[in-house]
This record gives sequence, structure tokens and C-alpha cells, in this order.
Amino acid sequence: MELVLAISVMSVLLAIAAPSFSQLIETNKIKRLATEVEWFLVQAKYEAVMRGSNVYIHKVTSPVPQWCLFSSLSASIGSSDCSNPPNNLLGLVASSNFELVTLDSSSTLTHFYFDPIYGKPEFAAIGGNYTYSLDQYTFKTVLYSPTGRIYSCILAPSISGKVGSYEQC
Repeated sequence: MELVLAISVMSVLLAIAAPSFSQLIETNKIKRLATEVEWFLVQAKYEAVMRGSNVYIHKVTSPVPQWCLFSSLSASIGSSDCSNPPNNLLGLVASSNFELVTLDSSSTLTHFYFDPIYGKPEFAAIGGNYTYSLDQYTFKTVLYSPTGRIYSCILAPSISGKVGSYEQC
């Protein structure tokens, strides 16, 4: 009888705690993606300067519903897709590591490059951005063309002012 009572109490406690664990997992997943996208862009920027050549960023959305970001030394990635990356790959962020996360970008950030002199993005609009969402969380990584500054922030939820070290946009 005591065992049944103890199991009942434990199941009620687990039922109450389960939603908070799933929210914690979602929060950590979206924060990890924000960090990966930001550092992916920083790495590409420094590779361009250190190698003394253009480093191209490609956003690929095939096969659907997959998405990925490639950095390479080539302006063209040919028939590469998320399951078949190009040979001259320098960096990659892929949806396979972030299940259920959607990625959108401003039109100028589907294909651009970092110049080899100052590491500034070329053919990217001032304040071009990547936006990614998972359930109630939406983050944005902004790339400022004139300065080359890369910044990540939270778009939603607007209830809390901060998620980890990321603040509201």
C-alpha cells in the first residue's frame, strides 16, 4: 500500500515537472543555435581575412524541410544540398542538429561573402538577418554590413527580457 502511494505521489510530481523540463530543453536548443550561427559567421569572417580570399556563405533549403548554412571558398556550390555538402566546405550549421527549428533569412543573406581585407560582408543588406524559431522562442542574428558586426538577440517571447545571455532586440 505504501509503495502504491509513493508511486502515485512520484507520478504526480513528474507530471507537474515534465512541462518545465521540455521548456528547458527548447530554451537550450535555441540558445545553442543562436551561438552556433553567430560563431559560424565570425569564423567565416576571420577565415576570409586570414586566408586573404573571399569566404562565401550559402543558405540552402533542400531537401525540404531541411536547411543549412555553408561557408566555402567557392562562389558556387553546384548541386550541393544539406545531405550532400560541397567539397571545399569550411563551416556548416545544419537543421539535422536542431530538430523542429525553422530558419529564415533576409533575401540578401541567402548568398553573400566576407571580403578578405576588412572581413566585412559584401552583397548583404545593412542589418541583414537570420531568424530562427522553435515553439514560443524566436531569435535573430543580425549582420551589419558597414561594420561587419554580428549580433544575436531575442524576438519572442516578449514576456521575459532575457534568455541566457541574449537580450530583447
